[in-house]
Amino acid sequence: MCLDRAARDIGATGGTRIVLRSAEARAVEGDLYEVTAKVIATYSDQDRELSIRCEANDRQVDSFEFAS
Repeated sequence: MCLDRAARDIGATGGTRIVLRSAEARAVEGDLYEVTAKVIATYSDQDRELSIRCEANDRQVDSFEFAS
């Protein structure tokens, strides 16, 4: 779900492709997980490496952000 959210946000800003480079997940509490990942987003002018931070359970994304 976190990668789907990243792809949707990148697509909304003109990106055409996303590739997962690495990801780590850790349990926060109960069924809530924190996912940190590095992705390569393809835009018409260049590829950009982005980091994401996401908290999600098996039903929904609770928080999502692109990190610097």
